[in-house]
Amino acid sequence: MPVGPQGSRQRRAEVLKERLKIYRKRDFREKQSVSFAGKSDSDIKLLYLEGEISKTDYDSEMSSREKLRTQVTKDNDFVKAASEGDSISKKLERFAESIKSAFSETASKTFDAVLDLML
Repeated sequence: MPVGPQGSRQRRAEVLKERLKIYRKRDFREKQSVSFAGKSDSDIKLLYLEGEISKTDYDSEMSSREKLRTQVTKDNDFVKAASEGDSISKKLERFAESIKSAFSETASKTFDAVLDLML
């Protein structure tokens, strides 16, 4: 290897080329699509601990799973509230029909209408 300014430039160029190769390899690995379909949280944690996946991939997947769990919980709560609301609505409709029939033209105009409501 030449000594002097020319030699140090060459050495710097070689070091930069090596760093670029390392960076490109690392960048390529990070860009590769990682699929966690069918894997449990503990499987993914094990992959991370064994160095099979990066911390970024691990954190991203766990964050996505937590958001999904939160959304499923919200969806379940909404369905439960909607079904309870539907049940109340049906009870109110039946009550309204009872009132209509108790006080209709064909119903007795006596105390029986009130009794019909109570039954």
